[in-house]
Amino acid sequence: AAYALTRFDFPAQNVVLVFILAGFMIPPQVLLVPLYSLMNTLGLLNTYFALIISYLGFSIPFSVFFLRQYFVNIPDVLAEAAQIGGVSELTIFRRVYLPLAIPAVSAVVVFQFVLLWNEFLYALVFVSDNSIRPITAGLMTLQGQFTTPWGVLFAGILIAIIPTVVFFLLFQNQFVRGFTMETTDL
Repeated sequence: AAYALTRFDFPAQNVVLVFILAGFMIPPQVLLVPLYSLMNTLGLLNTYFALIISYLGFSIPFSVFFLRQYFVNIPDVLAEAAQIGGVSELTIFRRVYLPLAIPAVSAVVVFQFVLLWNEFLYALVFVSDNSIRPITAGLMTLQGQFTTPWGVLFAGILIAIIPTVVFFLLFQNQFVRGFTMETTDL
């Protein structure tokens, strides 16, 4: 979507961009009640699909916007040179834009992974079955009404933090490059 918004001119291009930005600007907390009602109507409560659909709905606008801003900074001369060579648009995306956008894609992946791994509200509201509840919402069940096993809770928090730290450490160079690369670096 980000590539299409950058490379192609179509009549509703600005309208599509405004809708993407609107999805990015609406706080997820505002849509909690309507989404709960929708998930209940569709029978998706207490399923992974309720979380997957809602997470996708809030992740895609940021990802498209971020990658679009990155693709805008890639010089058109590279795509034009490929077109002169008779390369298809899909090949231009796959062999020109995507390799240049690896730092941006890595930054989006790391940012979205950390954001969604630590998401608490939707996991708490849409899923009540502890066997499918994500770890962030599952840690809440360790707290009792009168006592809290602090050692077990802190061990669970440590276990919950490990994947995000490892994921960030694996991709930290690409993450930093994705947020700082300018057209002069290309």
